[in-house]
Amino acid sequence: MARLTLVSPSSVKQAIHNEITFQRTRRGSPPSVDSRPTFLEWLRLSWLDLLTLIAIGGVAAGFDAMWPPYHRLFPYSQDYADIISSDIAYPLVDPTLSSLLAAVVCIGTPLVIFILAQLHLRHFWSLNNAIFGLLYANVGGTCFQVIIKTLIGGFRPHFLAACQPDFSRSGANKGPLGIYHDWTVCTGDQDTILNALETFPSGHTEVAFAGFLYLSLWINANLKVVGGPYQPCFWKVVALFTPLLAAVLMAGDLQMTYNHHWADVIMGAAIGSSFALVGYKSMFVSVFDARTNDVVLHRRRTVLKSREDTMENGEIV
Repeated sequence: MARLTLVSPSSVKQAIHNEITFQRTRRGSPPSVDSRPTFLEWLRLSWLDLLTLIAIGGVAAGFDAMWPPYHRLFPYSQDYADIISSDIAYPLVDPTLSSLLAAVVCIGTPLVIFILAQLHLRHFWSLNNAIFGLLYANVGGTCFQVIIKTLIGGFRPHFLAACQPDFSRSGANKGPLGIYHDWTVCTGDQDTILNALETFPSGHTEVAFAGFLYLSLWINANLKVVGGPYQPCFWKVVALFTPLLAAVLMAGDLQMTYNHHWADVIMGAAIGSSFALVGYKSMFVSVFDARTNDVVLHRRRTVLKSREDTMENGEIV
């Protein structure tokens, strides 16, 4: 015969009270560094970053839509063939990858690799930090180079082909010899002219190095290619340098198709590389130290919560 256990009303009320208190405490505290958070917990930790990324992207879009505020002058004379800037007289050729496609490739490729790696890693915060670091690098680097491109800019190698100048306009024949002109003499397509006025630095190159150098750093950290305790297999070395090769090829294509000067490409690579390094270090303990370059950094609130949980369990922190 089954045994009946009588439970007093006061013990039931106490159990309900304890459960409600636990749920309230859990909702108001950050998740553990070792657990996968709920969506609301993740949003509570990440909303400011998401808002900042959107705001910085909006700033970049605003500057990208602006006409350069400064009117650079270019030399051109129909009477003297030697008074022509040959470095801006190349034919108009589209780059192999459009700006949108370059962004999709340079951000999408690392994203796919990070997600596929989770089949083996199975660690939420590792994926979270890898993605946020990639966004830091690309969104920050893009805004940085777009502001410079708009406020400084310069003439692309194909500027004259895009401009199609009419020297009877008011912006022509400036300077003591009357051989300098500004972009208001242009009669070409307005969007093409605007693009031809913004050569420095190279946005394609910045995005390529921000995305692919970041991916190389992540590959090095997870495969322990450089600085690891053992000799790496050669395929790991190949995997490390493949993203860098892709970035260099994208940069070289821009010079070969007369879309950028070498100085534009070098500066774009420097900006992208800088943001890739900072983006990675913002999310992981180190960049090159093989002992810690795959160890994720957590929010301060999350770390403090985990320490409190450890102390409550009687463990030494």
